[in-house]
Amino acid sequence: MITLEEIKEMCSSATIFNDAKHLYGLGFVKNIQVFKSPEGYEVQGCVEDRGRLIDVLVKLNDAGRVTHKCTCNGPYGNWYICEHVAALLIEFCVRMKEGSVEVQPIEQIYGAQMLDFYENEVTKQVQVLKKGYISVQPKLNHLWGDRYGLSLQIGEDRMYIVKDVIAFASAIVNEEQLDYGKNLSFIHHIEAFKEEDRPFVEWFVDEVIAKQMLTDQILMNGKGSRMDKKLLTLTTQGFDKLFELLEGKSIAYEGGVGNSLTLIRENPVLFFKAEQQDSQFILTLKKEPWELIKYPKSSYIMMEDRLYKCSKTYADAIMPILIFMHDMHTNVLAFDERGWQRFVLTILPKIKRQVALEIDQRLLEEYDPPKLEIKLFLDKDSNNNIVGKVTFKYGHTSFNPYDSGDNVQIEVAREVGKEHAFNNLLAQYPFKNRNGQIHLDEEEAIYDFLNKGVETLLELAEIHISEDLKQMKFKKPTIGAIGIKIESDLLKVNFQEINMTAEEIEAVIFAYKQKKKYYRLKNGAFINTEAHDVEQLAAILEGLDLDYDTILQGEVELPKFRALYLDQILKKSDEIQVERDKYFKQIIRDIKNVEDTDYEVPATLKRILRSYQKVGYRWLKTMAAYGFGGILADDMGLGKTLQVIALFLSEKAEKAHPSLVVAPTSLVLNWEREIMKFAPELSVLVLAGDFESRRERIESIANYDVVITSYDTLKRDIDYYEDLNFRFCIADEAHYIKNPNTQNAQALKMVKSEVRFALTGTPIENTLAELWSVFDFIMPSYLYNYLRFKGSFETPIVKFEDERAINRLRSMVAPFIIRRLKKEVLKELPDKTETIIINRMEEEQATLYKAHLAMMQKEFNKEVKEKGLGKSHIKILAMLTRLRQLCCHPGLFLEDYEGGSSKLDQCLELIEDSIEAGHKILLFSQFTTMLEKIGEELEKRDIHYYKLTGETRADRRLAMVEAFNEDTTPIFLISLKAGGTGLNLTGADIVIHYDPWWNVSSENQATDRAYRIGQEKNVQVFKLITQNTIEEKIKELQERKIGLADNVLTEGHTLIGQMTENEIRDLFTLD
Repeated sequence: MITLEEIKEMCSSATIFNDAKHLYGLGFVKNIQVFKSPEGYEVQGCVEDRGRLIDVLVKLNDAGRVTHKCTCNGPYGNWYICEHVAALLIEFCVRMKEGSVEVQPIEQIYGAQMLDFYENEVTKQVQVLKKGYISVQPKLNHLWGDRYGLSLQIGEDRMYIVKDVIAFASAIVNEEQLDYGKNLSFIHHIEAFKEEDRPFVEWFVDEVIAKQMLTDQILMNGKGSRMDKKLLTLTTQGFDKLFELLEGKSIAYEGGVGNSLTLIRENPVLFFKAEQQDSQFILTLKKEPWELIKYPKSSYIMMEDRLYKCSKTYADAIMPILIFMHDMHTNVLAFDERGWQRFVLTILPKIKRQVALEIDQRLLEEYDPPKLEIKLFLDKDSNNNIVGKVTFKYGHTSFNPYDSGDNVQIEVAREVGKEHAFNNLLAQYPFKNRNGQIHLDEEEAIYDFLNKGVETLLELAEIHISEDLKQMKFKKPTIGAIGIKIESDLLKVNFQEINMTAEEIEAVIFAYKQKKKYYRLKNGAFINTEAHDVEQLAAILEGLDLDYDTILQGEVELPKFRALYLDQILKKSDEIQVERDKYFKQIIRDIKNVEDTDYEVPATLKRILRSYQKVGYRWLKTMAAYGFGGILADDMGLGKTLQVIALFLSEKAEKAHPSLVVAPTSLVLNWEREIMKFAPELSVLVLAGDFESRRERIESIANYDVVITSYDTLKRDIDYYEDLNFRFCIADEAHYIKNPNTQNAQALKMVKSEVRFALTGTPIENTLAELWSVFDFIMPSYLYNYLRFKGSFETPIVKFEDERAINRLRSMVAPFIIRRLKKEVLKELPDKTETIIINRMEEEQATLYKAHLAMMQKEFNKEVKEKGLGKSHIKILAMLTRLRQLCCHPGLFLEDYEGGSSKLDQCLELIEDSIEAGHKILLFSQFTTMLEKIGEELEKRDIHYYKLTGETRADRRLAMVEAFNEDTTPIFLISLKAGGTGLNLTGADIVIHYDPWWNVSSENQATDRAYRIGQEKNVQVFKLITQNTIEEKIKELQERKIGLADNVLTEGHTLIGQMTENEIRDLFTLD
């Protein structure tokens, strides 16, 4: 039987439990019923809260597990209970102790419920069979200003007012029955309404629900008032949608003249009369509209018994006059002679096509003033600055508006709006008025004016530009033609007809890199550095690693691997004439269309390789044929190993040099096993064991097709590779060489081979330097040396998010990377769902966390102040590790800690629930000591498990993997670092990440041990996060920094080494 203490533990806070006791104490728990089932008890009841009854259902099994449902829909999920569930449990607990509640067999309620349910369903089906008999009559209600509401009447023969539109909408959504009177009660199924009314009803229901949700949200924030149940207040968009649904129909109207409106999409005919009375000119609107509705995107006029939706042209012309008259409560406007001229000049041309105007033609002919003509004369002075003169002309009268001495009296109405528009456009540039002439002296302003301003002013003025200024305007850098050929395994490029000097090219490219808008030549002409031709010139020079004067020398020789990038750049230009030789075209064609190449898949693998793997194999063959390296960057679990084995097998008949595979130690035996399985005809040599035995084997390398070694072994044996040559050198899990300064990377790059390939599911994990290091292996110097790469790409992209640098780097690396994602190529792969589960620390654990956090804040500030951030990373990482351990379980480093861990409890409950539901689980943690604690708890519960850490032998790893995939062991505990790669664990369908790691790609790699080829079940991923701790901040940091490699490849992530001081400092704070 459940206790009050257990109920309290199920509440997320003491406040929830106290609220529950308060509801119980006030007697607000009502209609409690208790039923006994073979599994335990089912308790039903309702709880009165804030004037409404809330239904509650709780099930308690004999093992103490509680499941619950509550119609309050509180944000507690399955882990905690709300105050209503707690109140019902308290009532149940007390009543059971008193013996004052009747316990009934569960079958009794099931029988009664089934009868009620069946009868309701039959009734519902009978009513639903009757379709299209309920009419809906909306009524438009004028509330205030331009705000309107919509009420309803519904019925069959007699119409009933819908007094509660919220209840009406809810009944339709839930297909419930509502009563409106003695003669109208029906199941609110959408098909009960007449077919022509259904679109309106569906829209009305959606609007009511959306309005109710918004109102509830505002009320939760302590603002606003409840929604009026009698009608739906229309938004501007809602009014427009109402018109669209009811166009051509009539709607009842309350708030103006008449009882109904017909909705029409046309412009009403308005009658104006203009006449002269003595010295005054009178404009009269003969028939006034009732209402004017002006919304941002639409305008309406109510007139007579119609609601007109006006066109934009009509509304823009006539609405300002109508709104003014409406607001002034008049239908008559009077003008003097000058005012009438202004009206004829500025307003009449806009409205005369929109209205019916009764007017004496004499009033138009005699008072039609001359139109404004604007002329702008532009020249340049001796300093290459702009000089100009402006004239405004009305008929025969001209004047310079910038010359104060030009005191011409204008007797006619002036086009003030046009004058202002011109002056305002000119004022956007810092012209100076010097004795009636306008001068523009600032270089950037001159560029902007010539580039954009002149074209804009042409809409208002006639512009005259001197020949001298025309010569000064713009120059376009051009490369007339380029000849490309492949000769002696080199790329030879011939640049022709370049219209700039080396000095000018250098200056223009420098301005382009500085993101300046232009460069000005010595003769005063401008080059627009934002133009495509400048961008292309920079891309050619930078991407091909050419000096500025080299391009002017005619033919240049480049490494053949530059061919693919050059082709990509030139494809973006229609202005350069390009001549390509046959061999160059063949290279481009083959690499772009690898699926059409003639490379046959080895016969023994034809039925094994999937179609995308065959494409990958042909890509490897094509790249190898032309001497290019590459990165096979397929998503984890797509069979990169098998594609490389096919490559090896295809070369066996060539009797070429052996090929070398370098892999993490844990994957060496996996490579051997995969080759034996799929290509047993290949002879394989594994370099492992003690030094003497390895040295003997190295001497026999030439006798084998494939040699497999680990990164760790290679760096120890590298001296013995000096005289060895390989056909292929394969770097598996190439993130092992992401740091070019490590012995792993340096040793691997010393290996001599004809072609190099890198295999990795994450070409960029944290920094672009990793991408450079991998390319420095597959094709040294392709991405230049690291200092040049950092200046050209890494700094601009990471620090400034430079789109140009991103696009150029993408263009350079894309041809040498093939990457397919699971979602693109494995349509049959089941779904993967990720769920974040939040837990809250227990009191003792939280107190410890806060105490350590306060201590570490002081320690952090002291460390950074004394040594600086750069020299404090190791100490900071140690402090952050302590905080992470406290989240997992304080006992990881506090030996005398005897309290609990909310995360461990939550995790064990998740494990038990998952096992009970028949799932198999992978559980990853960074801390092997945490895996030990979890293992101890599993043993207490008689749950069998496997565990894999860095200490597990390679042969033992493979044995456990095979056993887990075949037997009934429900859970595999795995160290993230030791087991995050190279394992195939498709026997599992649930993955639990016990603690978050800085590098989200490591988590993804671990998840893909289960979510890969061979998986037939949906995979559920749970990530356990402790609330208000460093774990939440790690998650936020992952999401904030995840865009780095999205721009270059696919996904990017961050590590502590790339964090700013503010980001690190934020980790030592509480939210």
